[in-house]
Formats: sequence, structure tokens, C-alpha cells
Amino acid sequence: MENTTTAIPVSSTVRCFVGLDVHKLTIYAAVLPSNAPQVTERVLISNTPEAVAKMVERLARQGVLSFVYEAGPTGYALHRQLTAMGHACAVIAPAFTPRRPGDQGLSGAGDVLPAN
Repeated sequence: MENTTTAIPVSSTVRCFVGLDVHKLTIYAAVLPSNAPQVTERVLISNTPEAVAKMVERLARQGVLSFVYEAGPTGYALHRQLTAMGHACAVIAPAFTPRRPGDQGLSGAGDVLPAN
């Protein structure tokens, strides 16, 4: 099978990178401004088109956004919504998601939100 992955170009126009951890009922988002050394904002929203639109509109005030999330059973509706809103969005295969040595896999909110 041919790899059809398309890289999102990192350019000076992107103001924020947004990593999404998508679940059936919720989406965890981590916002990384291009000039910041670490994530500056973490958001938990409902996995509904209305909640996504509200979050994206708020974040877009900061400038051009680039989204990424891991492919999963939720499908590509989120990808279609984000690209229809004019934002770059990459959906990556779980097998290609970078992991630290010894990482035991996904743990829900722990993928985006820090442990308290």
C-alpha cells in the first residue's frame, strides 16, 4: 500500500499548532503557539460540530492554525470540518505516532492534559 501522507508545511504563517485527542464524546486539545517552547493552553470540549466551531473560531483570533490528530474510529468528520473552515489538518496513522521508549500507549486525557 502506498503511503499517501501529506506533511503540513511549517512556515512563518502558522501561528498555532493544535494537537487533538479525539474520542467519541470529547476532544482534548493542546495549543502550541509557534513562538512558544511548550503548550500554552489545554482545552476539553464536547465532540460536536458546534463545540469544535466555537473553539476554532476562538483560537483563530491568534492567527493561522494547523491541526493534527490520530486516525481512529471517529472517522474523518472532524478533518472535513476543520478544512472546510480553512485550516490545515493532518490525520496521522497510529503506527506513525512518535512514542517515547517505554510508553505503554494511549491513556485518554493523559495524552494531552498533564497529570494533576
